[in-house]
Amino acid sequence: MNKKKSLIITSVVCILPLIAGGIMLGKLPEMLPVQWANDGTVSNYAPRWFAVFGMPIFFPLMNAFFHYKAEKSDLADQYPPAMKLFLKWSMPVIGAVCTTMTYSGVIGINHLYASITAFVGAIIAAFGSYFGELTESDVIGRIFEVKNNDKKAGIYSKCGMILMIFGIVAVMAVLMGYMTVSIGISVAAIIISLANSYFSSLSNAAIPVSLVRILTTFSTS
Repeated sequence: MNKKKSLIITSVVCILPLIAGGIMLGKLPEMLPVQWANDGTVSNYAPRWFAVFGMPIFFPLMNAFFHYKAEKSDLADQYPPAMKLFLKWSMPVIGAVCTTMTYSGVIGINHLYASITAFVGAIIAAFGSYFGELTESDVIGRIFEVKNNDKKAGIYSKCGMILMIFGIVAVMAVLMGYMTVSIGISVAAIIISLANSYFSSLSNAAIPVSLVRILTTFSTS
């Protein structure tokens, strides 16, 4: 994924808390939790305007800074790809998790489970953004089986798009309080991308045969 697209996509994830907060503004109390003690109890509150608008504005600004560090700083050439990926997606992930914790407690869902769900969704989106560059990875090749090497790059690109879009939607869902829906979307992202990698690599004639084999397996199990 090129640098401009990466900045745009991560910035979109960074402003999801702002969009969710704006939608739920009338349902949120005047003071929102922003800090928790080790036992899970709230230790600090912030005004609603700051939690909904102040923190989400901070995330895209820091995201732009980290993108600059990863691509244009004096040390950019020394960063391995994994480090650049971490820098580019650190603020979207942190923003999704922290804001979910803030919103979840006041809309009636467990803040720990909700934050884990948000983390998973953000990681799926991050993995999807990088997926197209993993065409030579043996690990990815074993999990996302592609039988036709000539189609591998295109199929992996499509899988990455599926993971990225579903991951972003999953984050938005849990921010809005739909944790079960978010979990379902994350699971669907993995299943659909796996199915796409397998069936897209088959010839049109081979797909019905494969479906028959799958149905036969289920019927005899």
